[in-house]
Amino acid sequence: MGLPVLEWLRSHPAFETISVVWPFETGPALPPRGSGARIVHAEVYPSLVQHPIPVGWCKDQAQVVALAHHLARLDASNDLKALFAAPEGQPPEVLDEEGWILGVE
Repeated sequence: MGLPVLEWLRSHPAFETISVVWPFETGPALPPRGSGARIVHAEVYPSLVQHPIPVGWCKDQAQVVALAHHLARLDASNDLKALFAAPEGQPPEVLDEEGWILGVE
């Protein structure tokens, strides 16, 4: 479902002029301020952070909520931006490969 939903979001009139897809449209960074891009779509791995599963929740729900809180904390501390940089020591051609997942090196 991911790519069709991403395409729907990118082509939706409300989002098409204000959103970009990391890293394919941004390169190994966030778009600069003033670029008009207010939304950055990035692939995430919900199991990236460890978390307890609350009673009555399914595992997927708990993973998504935990990751959203984790990324929000990084954003609040100005540490989120670093996740959008290319991993150090990677050859330039790695930037053209698909499969980038935010926060996974």
